[in-house]
Amino acid sequence: QLGDAHRLALVKFAQRHALKIGMSLPFFKIEDFALYYRQSCQAIELGEGISDEKYIYNYESCITSDLLYCVNQQVSIASFIHPSIHLLERYDEMNNTKLLETLKMFVEHENSAKETALHLNIHRNSLAYRLKRIEQITSIDFQDGNTIFVLKLSFNIREFQNKAKQLV
Repeated sequence: QLGDAHRLALVKFAQRHALKIGMSLPFFKIEDFALYYRQSCQAIELGEGISDEKYIYNYESCITSDLLYCVNQQVSIASFIHPSIHLLERYDEMNNTKLLETLKMFVEHENSAKETALHLNIHRNSLAYRLKRIEQITSIDFQDGNTIFVLKLSFNIREFQNKAKQLV
């Protein structure tokens, strides 16, 4: 996520050079560059039609439009899963933790620490520690509504994929 100062600097740069900037979801492996490059291009293409922005388009704000657009395309639905999900899944496997489950419950309970701690049956301090660890590992901003939406969508996609695998 861009801070206000960085966003302003990018807008000025884009204005000065007559550019449009598309921002993908964050990614952690260079092998995934092509996927995230596509997302940045889609952010510009779709963002122009649905956003008041003129220079910087964020993929998170048009991910639903891209998903609907791709329904009839041959794009893997897995490409719509936020990369932090895979990152936490690997982290949990390597460290025998439950950070992905914690994130899922936190998002499902609308960022309510009280409800999440109750559901997970853990102390609120334990939840606070887990959330801080998730932020450190993924750089997720729990205050960003678009990010929370993409995370919710990601968990729904994973659930859909798991159900589809059971039917095969």
